[in-house]
Amino acid sequence: MTTLREQYPERLALIAARLRAGDSLQAIGEHLGVSRERVRQLAKETGASAQDGVAIRRVAAHKERERRAVLERAKAERKCEKALGCSLDELHALNDGQPRSMPGTKAHDYIFWRKNVRYIIRADCQITFPQWCVLWDASGKWNERGRGYGYWLTRIDRTLPFTVDNVRIVTGSEAIKHHRKTTPWHGGRRTIHAAGD
Repeated sequence: MTTLREQYPERLALIAARLRAGDSLQAIGEHLGVSRERVRQLAKETGASAQDGVAIRRVAAHKERERRAVLERAKAERKCEKALGCSLDELHALNDGQPRSMPGTKAHDYIFWRKNVRYIIRADCQITFPQWCVLWDASGKWNERGRGYGYWLTRIDRTLPFTVDNVRIVTGSEAIKHHRKTTPWHGGRRTIHAAGD
C-alpha cells in the first residue's frame, strides 16, 4: 500500500510550503480544487498545520500596521511643516500636547491669525508658528492679544510681508493710528483690519 507522501509528493510539498508562507486552508483548497478539510488532512501528513501560517500572518499584519503608521506619521509631518512651519514634536511642545485644531490653543489661534492675514489683510505671511509663539511670549502680552483694542501684531512697513524683522506688537489703538497715517483714503473710507495691520 502506498502512502500519501508517495502518491502526492508535489501536492504535499506545495501545501506545506503555502501553509508556512501564511496562506489559509481555504485559499490552498481553492488553488488545488479541494476542500479546506482535505487540505488540513493532507497537511497533517506533512507535519505542517494552519497554525504555522497564523503566526506568519500575524507577523505580516504587524509589519503592515507599522509600515502604515510610519507613512501616516510622515504624512502628518509634511502637513504640519506646510501649515505651521514646524515638526509635529515642536507643535506638541508649543501647543501643550493639544491637537492644532482645538479652539483656544496656540496653534488654533495662529492658524486663525494667518487666515486673517491672508484673506482679510491680503498680505504675505512668512512667520512660522514657532516664530509667532516666540514673538508673543517675548512681549508678555499673550493673554491680551487681539481682543478688540488689545495688542496686535502689525507690520512696520506695510509694503513688505509679515516677517520676524518687519513686525511689532502694539495696542489696537496704536495700530489704527498708524494705519490711518499710512493708508490713503479710498472713496471716503478707510478699512480697518481687526487681524492686526
